[in-house]
Amino acid sequence: MKIEKITFSKASKLLGIYDKKGRDTIRIEYENFTKDKPWITLNDWFWGKLQKMVLDTKGAPEVYWMMSQFISRFEGKSGLLYDRLAIEARLKQDKLKLENDRIEWVAEVIGDPKCTYGIEMDGRQFPLEGDFNPAELACKSCQKLRCLCMYSIVGKRDINGRLVWKSLK
Repeated sequence: MKIEKITFSKASKLLGIYDKKGRDTIRIEYENFTKDKPWITLNDWFWGKLQKMVLDTKGAPEVYWMMSQFISRFEGKSGLLYDRLAIEARLKQDKLKLENDRIEWVAEVIGDPKCTYGIEMDGRQFPLEGDFNPAELACKSCQKLRCLCMYSIVGKRDINGRLVWKSLK
């Protein structure tokens, strides 16, 4: 895989900032931070910024996906650990959101069609409160630096295609 050189433009786009003012803000932030620390590279500074974002957002999945993209694109290393953390963080959010719902929900894997392991996993369903381990997606069986498999929350269906409701307690 080709390792890209990070630029202020690429760094700001990774953060979802697409305008010149945003790029300039990133550049000024970097320059102010490195005034008395000239040995800090843009890669090091940006990685620190991503780590701070993890703390500030209490582990938002989007930040872990940014970290995965950064480490695979700009350092040529595997981003699978950060993909896995992103999936775990998203799963926690989904469980909290659905815990009082009366429908039984399952996680259905959407496999990467360009990965043999992703194709094997595609369509498999796991109960949210059971065997679903996000590490099964972004794992060593993945054939890329970044796992592009995902899951979707879908209503569990019976053999007739009807939604399954949780039993009332």
